[in-house]
Amino acid sequence: MPTLRRLIAFAYCFIATSLVHAGQPITPVALTGQLPPGIGPNTGYDLFQDFTGSPGLNEAGEVQFNAFLTGAGITPTNDTALFAGAPAALQLVAREGSPATGLPNRTYAQFFAPSPLDRSGDVLFGNDLDDGNFSLFTGLPGSTALLAKPGDLIPGAPGPIAFVDVASYTTFASQVPITDGGLVVFGARFSPSFETGLIVGIPGNLSIAALTGTQAPGRPPGVTFTLIDLQTVWLQPGGKLLFQGVDNGTEAGFGIYSGTTGNVALLVHSGDQANGIGQGVFYDIQGVASIALNASGTSAFSTGLSGVGVTPENSVALWVGSPGAINLVARAGMQAPGVEVGVTYGINPFVGSATTFDALLNSTGQIAFTQYLSTGQQAMWAGAPDNLRLVARQGQTAPGLAQGETIGGAGNPSAVVFSYGYFINDSGRTAFSARIGTRSFNGDDAIYVGNLDGELVYVTRYGDSVKLNDGRTLTISSLYPSVKGFNSKGQLLIHVGLSDGSDAILLADTAATVITSATSATGKVGTPFSYQITGSNHPTSFSGSGLPGGLNLNTTTGLISGTPTTAGTFNAVIHATNTSGQGPDVTVTITINAAPTPTPTPTPTPTPTVTPTPTPTATSTPTITPTATPTPTSTPSPTNTPTPTPSGTPTPTPTASPSSTPTPTPAPTPQPGSAVNISTRLAVGTGDDVLIGGFIITGDVPKKVILRAIGPSLNVGGVPLAGALQDTVLELHGATGLIQSNDNWQSDQKTAIEDTGVPPTDPKESAIVATLEPGNYTAIVHGKGSATGIALVEAYDLESTNGSQLANVSTRGDVQAGDGAMIGGVIVGGDLPADVLVRAIGPSLTSKGVAGALQDTTLELHNSNGDLLASNDDWEGTQKDKIIATGAAPTDPRESAIVRTLAPGTYTAVVRGKNDTVGVALVEVYVLQ
Repeated sequence: MPTLRRLIAFAYCFIATSLVHAGQPITPVALTGQLPPGIGPNTGYDLFQDFTGSPGLNEAGEVQFNAFLTGAGITPTNDTALFAGAPAALQLVAREGSPATGLPNRTYAQFFAPSPLDRSGDVLFGNDLDDGNFSLFTGLPGSTALLAKPGDLIPGAPGPIAFVDVASYTTFASQVPITDGGLVVFGARFSPSFETGLIVGIPGNLSIAALTGTQAPGRPPGVTFTLIDLQTVWLQPGGKLLFQGVDNGTEAGFGIYSGTTGNVALLVHSGDQANGIGQGVFYDIQGVASIALNASGTSAFSTGLSGVGVTPENSVALWVGSPGAINLVARAGMQAPGVEVGVTYGINPFVGSATTFDALLNSTGQIAFTQYLSTGQQAMWAGAPDNLRLVARQGQTAPGLAQGETIGGAGNPSAVVFSYGYFINDSGRTAFSARIGTRSFNGDDAIYVGNLDGELVYVTRYGDSVKLNDGRTLTISSLYPSVKGFNSKGQLLIHVGLSDGSDAILLADTAATVITSATSATGKVGTPFSYQITGSNHPTSFSGSGLPGGLNLNTTTGLISGTPTTAGTFNAVIHATNTSGQGPDVTVTITINAAPTPTPTPTPTPTPTVTPTPTPTATSTPTITPTATPTPTSTPSPTNTPTPTPSGTPTPTPTASPSSTPTPTPAPTPQPGSAVNISTRLAVGTGDDVLIGGFIITGDVPKKVILRAIGPSLNVGGVPLAGALQDTVLELHGATGLIQSNDNWQSDQKTAIEDTGVPPTDPKESAIVATLEPGNYTAIVHGKGSATGIALVEAYDLESTNGSQLANVSTRGDVQAGDGAMIGGVIVGGDLPADVLVRAIGPSLTSKGVAGALQDTTLELHNSNGDLLASNDDWEGTQKDKIIATGAAPTDPRESAIVRTLAPGTYTAVVRGKNDTVGVALVEVYVLQ
């Protein structure tokens, strides 16, 4: 069979690689230029052939692949070979031009067609031979045997084999043509009738499991197979089979069959009543159905539907089970798990109707499948059939990649999002390749592993750097049909092309923990320092060396904290450990500056003179304006906290969803206005671009508050907010450093958070309940594993009548154009109006050591209906005297400020750069009474 190939000259030496990215540890299996085993000196691998199922990986971590060769003595008649074995002990299995096993005077031809290895390391491959008679071979490397060739006689066959059918082993990557102990399934045609048979066995002991022209099991007498679809055959230990057949009956003829050799039974057939669906709805198997079989004999299958109430929007479904015990898992039009209420499994927008669920099963009965949503996005689910979890969804933030990059890619014109296959291993973890950019072939793909808790672990992507030991750095220029194997050890096999035209087969350890937090941090001598080290795959401990004086690493939490004593740049070597062992070392560069400054915010601004309000700590955190829904209490005890509903990002004229005005707690006398909730929404980056929110508690008694970091539940009009941060981490800092941190709010303080009445709605969001003494505080929000996206930070006053109050809120962050505006929200509680000062600070931050400060700010103030109450460009242009009278006028004329008396209610401040300029800015809200 002709195969396109390309020869490149390389140095014939082993070339070690290491991947320079934040993904999982990757080691080479085979590389262009590397000396192949069993070929001879001064030779090397050239390029690697890529078939469905090859390169392949088994449960033991053994691999197989077909390679072109180059170098001394290599000619067009001996330049392909098949290799298999453990990556550190590969063996030559067969080579073009060498004697064919079991066939005297015959040699292998160029084309080798291997299947994935079985658990024992047996390989199955086909070859045309030098006489063109395609034959099959199997066995362990070094001891292969002839399995079948034209002219062989199989017991029960209508005649000798006319030829072995290529389709029987060129199966999809998920299907299994060889299983434990070297048991093989393949197809053949027999002469003279040319009937097709499905054959199972080992060399010297083959039998027919199904044969065209014979009675189709479960069908009326005289109804016979007319076609056995060899592309859909599954084989599992013990000879368990699953395949699709076509018969000459009256009900469309398509059926799915399961069983063992000599005991095949009909599973379902077109025209049968569909299980789990109302009467009058039938299986409609048109062409190839999506089917899968696991080691216990459980089947999964997806077909079309016909009959009562069937429309293009609900015309396919997915089932699991065995003959007589089939259960419905999913149907187009049903609510999809893990997404918003009302979003269902939907139609394929490229064909205008629902398409089959593409499903896999692992040995424990867990399932994985992909399907479109009614929103037009593709998504993947996995888990027990009755307890599915969302693995990934088109349009969600792509973990480990730059801010704004999403799974599926913006404007992706291709129908392929989860490109070229995916896997579920026996532990229930999934592995897949997802399109990130918009290229339709060898595109901008990234490879991920989905953990059982919903974490997506980034492995590698198109464009990642590869450093060779000769000093060159190349990039991955193509991911050949993607993930090639994924076993229960967490090993993942991939085939990549590199930017110089060379090839590599790589093995990733996806079970290892890898540090995912940023690799640089900055602090100041004498100022409390806090930096959280995070890792993938649930690290259990951390260790390191080379920290600056005064800093310590918490070996359990990964928090580096303390007060630096020495200025300089320090390269700390950190690594994380989990149940799979120690991950790779990562160097974190910590720069300690000599000049002491306050906590991670700009220098405090003057306190307003209208009433003594403490100077705010210039820190900030982005958030969406909350919508209050308070529930008043019956006695003058602390008011129940309003329940927020974040609104969408305002456009130049915001259209925030209307919200009810908070109802104050009944009290004997009117209460003065105060801030009972403060919030900010902004894009969260990494390093210094995290979300930093500052607030001040005034008075003389402690105040109980709840802080929330909201990301995945952010929505605009019920539609998930594009680019939302998918997993938040929240830290609360005081004057002496870190007070408390939280990753997922249900992991600790769950009851206390629920008792506030405002728990986050997504378990990946964060919250902290704390009783705080009067003073300055900072809330910091960053993404778990250095993820990026838009997030909301909020502080709620849980005791609005106890003599202290939230008097000031400030948020610092990176202001972008469009939806990247900084949005600060405040709820004014009490019975009476409150005078407030709102400031947008930018250019004066430069003198306080903030790099990239926004050089000209604009400020808008909106009510809960989105109506514009006031706006300001340069603060001296309007309200100059009122602003000066507060005692907190901005220090730069390009900054903005608004003084306003606000009735109790919900308000939003929006900060942008003039003429869509960008940079770091600070938004502040002062309560002046």
